Amino acid sequence: MQLYIVRHGIAIDREDPKSPSDPERFLTAEGLKKTRDVARGFASLKISPDVFLSSPYVRAMQTAEIFQDQGHGIAAAWRRTSRLFSGVAADVAV
Repeated sequence: MQLYIVRHGIAIDREDPKSPSDPERFLTAEGLKKTRDVARGFASLKISPDVFLSSPYVRAMQTAEIFQDQGHGIAAAWRRTSRLFSGVAADVAV
C-alpha cells in the first residue's frame, strides 16, 4: 500500500473580514490555481488512488474535487461528513 497525503490549497485568511467560519473557509483564486497545478503534476506520475479521504471542510473538499477532476481514478460522488472533524473516527469519502 502507498499513502499520499495532500494538504488543502491556499484558503481565505481567517483574519480576512470576509472569511466565513473555519469549516467554511474556501480556496482563494491562487489556491485553486496552485491546487490544479499540483493535481496535474500528480496525474503525470500515473498514480491512480483506490480511494480519497477528505476532511469535510470546504477547502479540503475543493482540493479533493480538483484531484478527482484531474482523472485520479475515482468516479463516485463525494460526500461531506462530520466524522473527520477533530476527535471523531475517520470515514471514507468517495
